[in-house]
Amino acid sequence: MLKVHNLYFEAFRVKLNTANSNLQKENEALETAKKKVREFINDDTFKGELAYAVKKQMEGYILVAEAMRLANDCDIEDCNQIYQELYDAQCSLGSFADLIGEEIIEYMITTKNLAKENKNRAQEYDRMQTESHNPVKDVWYQSKEIYYKNCAEHNEELYEEWKKKSHKYDEVQRNTANYFEKGKQLRQKAEIGLRELGKNFNGKSFDVYDDRGWKTELSTVIAKSFYIGLDNGLNVPFENEKGEEKVAFGGNQYWFSKDEIEKILNTADLSPEERKLFEDEELNEALTLGCPVIALINTFYMMEGKTYVSREEFMLRVYKFLNDHPEYKAKCKKKYSNDEFSAGIPAETDDSEGLSTEKYLAEYVKQNGYASGVEMKNINEDKDSFDYIKEQLKKKRPVFIGVDSIPNNDSKGVRMYLDDKGVLGLDTNVQKHAMIITGVTRQADPETGLVEDYCEVSSWGEKYYIPYSDIVEHRNYIKIGEYQ
Repeated sequence: MLKVHNLYFEAFRVKLNTANSNLQKENEALETAKKKVREFINDDTFKGELAYAVKKQMEGYILVAEAMRLANDCDIEDCNQIYQELYDAQCSLGSFADLIGEEIIEYMITTKNLAKENKNRAQEYDRMQTESHNPVKDVWYQSKEIYYKNCAEHNEELYEEWKKKSHKYDEVQRNTANYFEKGKQLRQKAEIGLRELGKNFNGKSFDVYDDRGWKTELSTVIAKSFYIGLDNGLNVPFENEKGEEKVAFGGNQYWFSKDEIEKILNTADLSPEERKLFEDEELNEALTLGCPVIALINTFYMMEGKTYVSREEFMLRVYKFLNDHPEYKAKCKKKYSNDEFSAGIPAETDDSEGLSTEKYLAEYVKQNGYASGVEMKNINEDKDSFDYIKEQLKKKRPVFIGVDSIPNNDSKGVRMYLDDKGVLGLDTNVQKHAMIITGVTRQADPETGLVEDYCEVSSWGEKYYIPYSDIVEHRNYIKIGEYQ
């Protein structure tokens, strides 16, 4: 690989620190500007058609400013990553010398040629010693042979050192090749937004037209730029009630409903043993509200790296899991009341019967060598829990989340959104539920320009998005599975 750049580590670090400082100052200025604009928009003393038009324009500028701030965040993160990359490179080389591209090539060629030249000289003196038959000359020839052999070995050692530097140079170049791309894309979309906002002005008049297109596109770029997740997740093909072929995102407890079970029994190719599992009506009735069990099986498949399973395969694993744990199966079958957690299978750690989701999740990860255990813990008010979730997703580990009986007087519960062509729409609220976090992202509201962190979850066979602010708000009733 051609090495046309020079990696001056210390100089780079100074530049990276300066860039970070400048970007942070710019973000502070953007935050101040957004706050002032938001105060203006919320000022009810400014009313009428003109006020409405101006405020709509200002909302567009808030979204653009937020995109610019997020672009800066991307660049700051990339600066930090490059800083760490350079530091790791130096540590692995055992030297804090710079990596000069042309110098690496030059010294690799030089040391390799010298090693070859000195080997040839050593071989030549060996030949001369063999042919001389003169004891005095033999001693001299032998000393020269040893000298050039040692030189060749030293040249080869130097060549290996420069080769190691070459590989490290290439690694740094490769690992940093796409840095600053996310920030660049966000700025490009933000600039498009600025141009579109300018079209609202027509001579001395001001028109508000349908500009949702660029806002939605910018919001989508923001979401993609900050997404961390399990790639494809778990996809489960099935046929819906209309006979249409669909693909679920993870399992769905409603597959255990009477009508769905009857359809499967009439169409699926099942062995007598499998058919018997599907015919357990009492268990199926409990499983229609058995979100913790579905979340467990989702976790198992995702930890194993499975991306596609059939619906029947998924359901059979649910049945077989419960058969392997008869005490858990018995708990499923218990009559449950409104104040119980779903199908009577709590996510909390203090279950009196020792049949918590935590126990079975911990057993699974330990038996399969994924972790030494799992402990269900409440969400922290700060960003520690969110950072933990991101770190696990980077390791391709789903994170179990349990919402346990949020009181009616506390709020309507946790909001759950579906993605409709890049725009999140509220679908429902939950006060008790068990799900799997499969990703995290940031979403911008195209109308208001406000940006929030969201957790992508697998629930009811759909990909939902939960505002992380809701999770923090109800942290006393929500726990996540932390791998030990």
